[in-house]
Amino acid sequence: MLEQKGYHETSMDEIAARVGIAKGTIYIHFPSKDALVIALLERNMQKFLAGIDAVIEQHSTSRARLEALLRYIMTDLLQKQMHLFSSISHSLDLKYQEPEGEARLGGLWQRITERVVALIEEGQATGEFKRALSTQAMLYAFFSLFATRHLKKHIVNDEHTSQRLVDQLIEIYFTGIAVESRS
Repeated sequence: MLEQKGYHETSMDEIAARVGIAKGTIYIHFPSKDALVIALLERNMQKFLAGIDAVIEQHSTSRARLEALLRYIMTDLLQKQMHLFSSISHSLDLKYQEPEGEARLGGLWQRITERVVALIEEGQATGEFKRALSTQAMLYAFFSLFATRHLKKHIVNDEHTSQRLVDQLIEIYFTGIAVESRS
């Protein structure tokens, strides 16, 4: 429901009705809607991290693993949960509402970042990625591909357009950081 309607448009009454329990029962487990949302995000991010690891393990080169990771993020995270993430990231300040939950989510994002950094550094070490570009710049470019405000209208609505956009974003990313083949 949160993914469909967004954070502010969804009430605890609606959530309780959807799952078939009294609103008070939700408050036994979650002191606020913010806490409930953080718990949902944390659960989803744990699954997402496991998915990242599975995707990375399927490929042998740094470029193939990073490309597979880009595709996974764009199709799993963005297509399936775009509305919720966009709603939360633009209208909820978790630092003030739920600082402990925000810290846990930050720790999960840090683990994702560490995986991307490791792939970039490995690619630089093996000569797959340009050493002249800093890891920080490549990391920034990587995460910039997921700016939800701009992708929301393109990724969510049309699967054909979405797949084409994903392919093109991946091409742009790798054309910029990959070492040119000397055939």
